[in-house]
Amino acid sequence: YHHMRVRLTINSEMQVLAAEAETLAGPYPVCPQGADNIAGLVGLTIGPGWRRRVQKAIGGPAGCTHITELMGPVATTAYQTLYGEQARRNRAAGRTSNPDNMTAMRNSCLAYADGGAVAKEFWEKPKG
Repeated sequence: YHHMRVRLTINSEMQVLAAEAETLAGPYPVCPQGADNIAGLVGLTIGPGWRRRVQKAIGGPAGCTHITELMGPVATTAYQTLYGEQARRNRAAGRTSNPDNMTAMRNSCLAYADGGAVAKEFWEKPKG
């Protein structure tokens, strides 16, 4: 089995400022070396073409297929984290989110499920 850890540090523009990876367990003794090139992601920006740029930077014979593939879910997590942080800041400042901009998120997870507290706040408010 495989056991890896990855961490990207990004800024609000989705640019990678730091990248770390570690293979704790893999099928072969050489596997931990596949994490050594992760710093190749520093300076890249998460967005359109991300997977292609990741493959070029850390994929292939000098990298680890599994770590390279993990960068897709890491990018999704980065988007979700930045969106959540902006929403938190808006709430702290007394600003509310625009439900029209959030329609794509409806029923995408427990928090945005129809009938739940968050959905009621954004989409099911009584019109008055």
